[in-house]
Amino acid sequence: MACLATKGRKKGCKDGVGGLLEFYVINTLPEADITKDADGVITAVANTPTAYKYELRADAEFIDSTKTDKQAGTTYYEATMSAALHSLDASTHKELKLLAYGSPKIVVKTNSGKLLLMGETRGCDMTVGDIKVGKAMGDFQGYEITFVSQEPSYAPFFDDDLVAVGFTVVAGL
Repeated sequence: MACLATKGRKKGCKDGVGGLLEFYVINTLPEADITKDADGVITAVANTPTAYKYELRADAEFIDSTKTDKQAGTTYYEATMSAALHSLDASTHKELKLLAYGSPKIVVKTNSGKLLLMGETRGCDMTVGDIKVGKAMGDFQGYEITFVSQEPSYAPFFDDDLVAVGFTVVAGL
């Protein structure tokens, strides 16, 4: 593998916005079912996997960090998605428990409309699943969750919305 840079990058436009609009949970998506273009962008998935949609109001972020250990000669990428889910209910309790037990793949949708896949080869772990009820009447009450993945590459982009790429999307209740 060549370790030399192959191109530069122009200064980007100021047309983006931060934060996440929603995320999707995918229970199974074998690597063999993913088709990518030459830039590593996901263009299609086979076998119509199901993506469970979680809508967000605010208080959500996605970070994909390069982790390099010079002594070990290793580099990997750690993606983290943190979100606040407003309101408490028994159904969400049950689903979050299942997510904590599993290793789902997570698709994040940014407020700019970009879609990225966390946990492509190794899945994600829910590392935080807090139930919070504030002290005062106006305080947050709901769930604070965090998913983390460690992968050999950055989280890949999708070239289109999930349905167009081949997913069945199930909206939240």
